Amino acid sequence: MVFWFFVPQEAAMSQTRLAKLLDPFASLPDPRIDRGKLHDLVDIVALAICAVLAGCNEYTAIEAFGQAKEAWLKTFLRLPNGIPSHDTIGRVLALLAPEGFDDCFGRWMAEACEGLPLKHVAVDGKAMRGSGSPLAPCLHLVSAFATANGVTLGQRAVAEKSNKITAIPQLLRVLDVAGAVVTIDAMGCQKEIAATIRAADADYLLAVKGNQETLLRDVEAFTPRALESDCAGLDYSFHEEPALGHGRGGFRACYV
Repeated sequence: MVFWFFVPQEAAMSQTRLAKLLDPFASLPDPRIDRGKLHDLVDIVALAICAVLAGCNEYTAIEAFGQAKEAWLKTFLRLPNGIPSHDTIGRVLALLAPEGFDDCFGRWMAEACEGLPLKHVAVDGKAMRGSGSPLAPCLHLVSAFATANGVTLGQRAVAEKSNKITAIPQLLRVLDVAGAVVTIDAMGCQKEIAATIRAADADYLLAVKGNQETLLRDVEAFTPRALESDCAGLDYSFHEEPALGHGRGGFRACYV
């Protein structure tokens, strides 16, 4: 098995910086008993993250990655007993509390993106294919994706007997989205969600559909009148750009 890496010179990190990125995981609760521990929890988590970023999607591949890159990993990990086996990796990761890991991962991503200004954060919910069974419902996740940076900042599982409306504010409160524009579909067009975004010093763009009948009716009544008068008397900004794709051409216009 061969692993390839390409790290541009301007994106290369010092080993001190790599080690510092692991600090958020220091508070991750260790579900194992103290007796018989051979590997540090942060080493296992860091190994798994690095391996997944390199394209590994199985525990055996994570172990193989560790064996191939052990010398490099030891520049910022302790690894007192070498690379853990794939059985150990799988067992430990399965025992981790999802909420605790999500919080640590969110802080880790915030530090990893430090200095990279967030411009657009897209929040959306998806059902995890293959996660349902006759005895358990399908797992639904709400995630926040920084489009310009190409990274997922965090995610939250939608609790059973709940929906995205309650999960979205929980996710936004643990993320640093200051200065960004947060976009959400019509499910996120809620007063609490808008207030949470503004409290984080960010702006929002929320879709309006039939789930907000009064607001939709007001928007549909206001928009034609404003466009007919060329927004006379209104303080607004306008942006237009060509939109090409799928064999079609046109323009996209935005009034704020």
